[in-house]
Amino acid sequence: MLPIQTRTFPSPLGKIIACATEQGLCLLEFVGSKSVEREQQDLQRLLQREMVVGDNIHLQQTEAELDEYFSGCRKQFGVALHTPSTPFQAAVWQALQTIPYG
Repeated sequence: MLPIQTRTFPSPLGKIIACATEQGLCLLEFVGSKSVEREQQDLQRLLQREMVVGDNIHLQQTEAELDEYFSGCRKQFGVALHTPSTPFQAAVWQALQTIPYG
């Protein structure tokens, strides 16, 4: 099983940390957030994988789509998500994805 890849990139709102598996984006948070370390630990525990600094297609797509969003060119995101969750949490994620821009 491949490790969770993680990297940071700048945004107009501050530096962002993103984590992704080969299946999709699994964490997006601001660097320095009080909960980011706990969230990374929880993610490693839930997925039973180590986390390493690296890159993959989902991280590249996340950065590109956020750049487009912040420049006003994107209103929907297409990056795949890999969100380990309970059935209720999965239903919430699905509902959130239906909320339109604005």
